[in-house]
Amino acid sequence: MLSVTTFKVATFQVVLASSVHRSFILINYGDIAETNQTWQAGYSTVDSVNSFTVPVTSAPELSSSSNINVNGRCSFHVDGSPNLPTNFLPPGNEEIVKPPAGDGSSDVIFLQQPFKYFGRTFNQIFVNNNGYLTFTEPLSAYNPSLDSARDIIAPLWTRLDNRQGGTISYREDTSSAVLAQVTAAVKQYFPNIPFAATTAFVVTWDSVPYHNGGGVVSFQVVLAYNVHRSFILIYYGGNAATGQPWQAGYNTVDSVNNDGHLTFSEPLSNYIPLLSSGRDIIAPLWTHLDNRRGGTVSYREDTSSAVLAQVTAAVEQYFPNVTFAATSAFVATWDSVPYYNGGGVATFQVVLASSVHRSFILINYGDIAETNQTWQAGYSTVDSVNSFTIPVTSAPELSSSSNINVNGRCSFHVDGSPNLPTNFLPPGNEEIVKPPAGDGSSDVIFLQQPFKYFGRTFNQIFVNNNGYLTFTEPLSAYNPSLDSARDIIAPLWTRLDNRQGGTISYREDTSSAVLAQVTAAVKQYFPNIPFAATTAFVVTWDSVPYHNGGGVVSFQVVLAYNVHRSFILIYYGGNAATGQPWQAGYNTVDSVSSFTIPAASVPELSSSSNINVTACWAFHVDGSPIRFCKCDIQRPFES
Repeated sequence: MLSVTTFKVATFQVVLASSVHRSFILINYGDIAETNQTWQAGYSTVDSVNSFTVPVTSAPELSSSSNINVNGRCSFHVDGSPNLPTNFLPPGNEEIVKPPAGDGSSDVIFLQQPFKYFGRTFNQIFVNNNGYLTFTEPLSAYNPSLDSARDIIAPLWTRLDNRQGGTISYREDTSSAVLAQVTAAVKQYFPNIPFAATTAFVVTWDSVPYHNGGGVVSFQVVLAYNVHRSFILIYYGGNAATGQPWQAGYNTVDSVNNDGHLTFSEPLSNYIPLLSSGRDIIAPLWTHLDNRRGGTVSYREDTSSAVLAQVTAAVEQYFPNVTFAATSAFVATWDSVPYYNGGGVATFQVVLASSVHRSFILINYGDIAETNQTWQAGYSTVDSVNSFTIPVTSAPELSSSSNINVNGRCSFHVDGSPNLPTNFLPPGNEEIVKPPAGDGSSDVIFLQQPFKYFGRTFNQIFVNNNGYLTFTEPLSAYNPSLDSARDIIAPLWTRLDNRQGGTISYREDTSSAVLAQVTAAVKQYFPNIPFAATTAFVVTWDSVPYHNGGGVVSFQVVLAYNVHRSFILIYYGGNAATGQPWQAGYNTVDSVSSFTIPAASVPELSSSSNINVTACWAFHVDGSPIRFCKCDIQRPFES
């Protein structure tokens, strides 16, 4: 009798389909017999990051299984490029794919064009793995909390893990095709707002799994913006359900607190006022209020042309020397809100008026009832360097007090930009601001054009924090000594500390406008000396505090010069008195040429002059023959 051996067989086919940019696996199954052999079906990669096992329990099931709804067929997109929904922007040439990682963030991404977000302007951004964007710092949190005081945009904040698959990518795109696409989208969604995008920042989470498994999510957020307008566009693909906590939306760092104050970094429920608490805070009337018993607390960010025109006009009235055009107004109003312990109500409003460069606080007071509760009104900063308490003795006096001669109104310039005296040269495009530091100096500054100083020629200079310039070396001394053998120019040498506030900045300026201005000044002060400036080196100490406290000083020194002639122009703002040692003037290494400004106190510098121009002192310092200047006070002879 013949024995017959029956062989079990399997029929299947795999097709690798590819183009220049795309690769796919197509698998076709025919008859697949059962087997007691070990078997697997799927794919994997060398790093095991991308892998897939066809989910069947027996080999014959392969012939009826599918991931594309065609029995016996499976197909996989395997080149690694996004498989994005049709409503998503496609990848760009500069797309950056974040490497697989757990909870975490991108490194800081510096934006080519700043992004305006509810009155604040950001030059950087962070793409956080768990489905959200931040601006000031990275954030690895996976428990969503949109009600925290943070500038955040969260298309889908939950715990994701791109180590298990999918991609997270981003780019800043200024291509004409993408800008046209996002401009058209914004026009469709906001037909009444004129807009043309100049930048689009695009972040895409493509098929990224939840951390606990159970499916993947695809979504994309587009920041579409130009200099004046910003929009967030969020697109969602097919996203799996999850039992994980999640949130979607956005929030801002500002918090309006019921008890009459604004904070920036966190909400604050404290009703016992403490303006010196080491916190950035604006308190039009900080006391214990209770809007559950009546009145309203409301706020809005307003960019309507009517409101912007109104706050611009107010700022121009109150600060006539500061150029300003509001682009945003954040308005918070406490309307007839009762005190917690009863006894009356308070009505007041605070407006944060801002543009790209300038910020102002405008406070308007209505009827304010008397109260025996503790209260404060003013503002302070996290380092308590900049603070102000409105000087009234009772709450009702707020309605008749003012720092701008308009009863019931106060206004403050708070962006920290120079509010310079009118006799100062304004900041220039190349202005370099020295970082906050104690006693110390700039690094060596190499001059584009050498400066002649009493027969010596210098190609470099140092800006020393404590109010003076040197040429051969930096100097951190805070005890002034103009009679030391040193080439030095000291508009106000004393111990200063820009860590406590204010700015120290400098630039070498060859712009035609500045050169014309300093040339005209020199001709006014020295009418008998032919001169046309080709360079101006400008250093400004703006509202820099004394080291021991007690007030601030503002002054500016300008080295105006050309190949043959050199002049020092010193301008003083309103300077506080001090008990610290101080000196003002100049000296040379051989002490042959020197001068000490004859003022008995620092404030006198702002009311004295050697050229009949109050708060200005001018000196001819190249060492060439001197003539008298046009003035009542004879200048010292200089050799």
